[in-house]
Amino acid sequence: MSEERPSVSRRLTTARLRPGRFAFFSALGYPPFRYFWFGQLASVMGQNMEFVAQSWLMLELTGSPLMLGLTGLSRSIPAMVLILVGGAVADRTDRRTLLRLTQSAQAGILATQGILVVTGWVQVWHVLLCAFCAGVVGAFGQPSRQAILPSLVPAGELTNAVALAGSVWNLTRLVGPAFAGVLVAVYGIGPTYFVACAGFLIFVVLLLFIPSDKPLAGSQRSGLLGDLLGGLTFIKTHEIFSMLIGMTFLGSIFGSSYQTMLPYFARHILAVGSQGLGLLQSCSGVGAVAGAFLVVTCASYRYKGRLILAGAAAFGLLLMGFALSAWFPLSLVLIMGMSFANQTYITTVNVVLQARLPNEFRGRVMGIFGLTYTLTPLGGTIAGTVAEFSSVPCAVALSGCVLTVIVITFALKSPTLRRLD
Repeated sequence: MSEERPSVSRRLTTARLRPGRFAFFSALGYPPFRYFWFGQLASVMGQNMEFVAQSWLMLELTGSPLMLGLTGLSRSIPAMVLILVGGAVADRTDRRTLLRLTQSAQAGILATQGILVVTGWVQVWHVLLCAFCAGVVGAFGQPSRQAILPSLVPAGELTNAVALAGSVWNLTRLVGPAFAGVLVAVYGIGPTYFVACAGFLIFVVLLLFIPSDKPLAGSQRSGLLGDLLGGLTFIKTHEIFSMLIGMTFLGSIFGSSYQTMLPYFARHILAVGSQGLGLLQSCSGVGAVAGAFLVVTCASYRYKGRLILAGAAAFGLLLMGFALSAWFPLSLVLIMGMSFANQTYITTVNVVLQARLPNEFRGRVMGIFGLTYTLTPLGGTIAGTVAEFSSVPCAVALSGCVLTVIVITFALKSPTLRRLD
């Protein structure tokens, strides 16, 4: 195999940042990862802006929290159905090419939505259809984002690269949602879609400077169906992978339902408008970035299982507090704490998975793990349905309570998870 594909260490430029106070950014010393990181920064910022524009658009069109949840569900259904296929494809093709194709498709979807809004033709079914198409594309793009990382840095930098790649999703939340809120308020929803589209196109261009990541010879000996079953079998037969992925799945469904309901909190409970919505999401980003830094700082911490369980439990408890808050400053503090706890446990899980996975299963397993993010709208739909019969704060508080019970159950029933290091 070494003749088919050069090792990462021989394919990467060995320039590195000096150790010490910049150690957290050491993976950025490798040009391929640096291009990937900045490209993903632009792309994910565009995606954060898209979420604000799409949520606000649906709220303007319908005024219904249930429709907010259904919009997210329209995106998550194809992602849930196709994510296994996307992971298998990521293990069988050039991951860089697959990323360029999916990012280009996402840009096209955003441009279409912007045109529909600007021309005044937009209808509810347009928003739902575009969300569905974005979910299909994301099912093929997300596994490649995760699986390509080992080809961009040497093995010794993988943990740092995973943490930095994950921090992109949170750094963009510091400015992306707030920027989108201002754009929506000043220029409207249509132009916001066009700016978000530009972020995806930037990633497409920067991917040209990243080496191809083709599969090793012999990695396609089984058919696509065999690959799909092989990925599921691998997870099933390795307890630590099944436990970590299972807990994050349930945590995403019940713990992250508040994200779908945030526009409702901003507009009807806290009465702070689109700018306030952006500020809420930005504070969430601050907490999440701090959580990512904590994981890197505690990279040598022995009891990673306890860190995962403590972070998830704290997230559930703080979520209940946020749901019951009607005071904007307190809500900002609570959402920051929620994101800190959530990111601490999610990033730790990601690092553990990446460090222990064999490369031939990386696309499929990380694709399945990627459902953690696509399941969030499903939780929003459940919360939106409960809210129709009670209230939004009651629905979100119930989600936080369920999450806390789930974490306690995993802690009591899984000594393997508690002892994970």
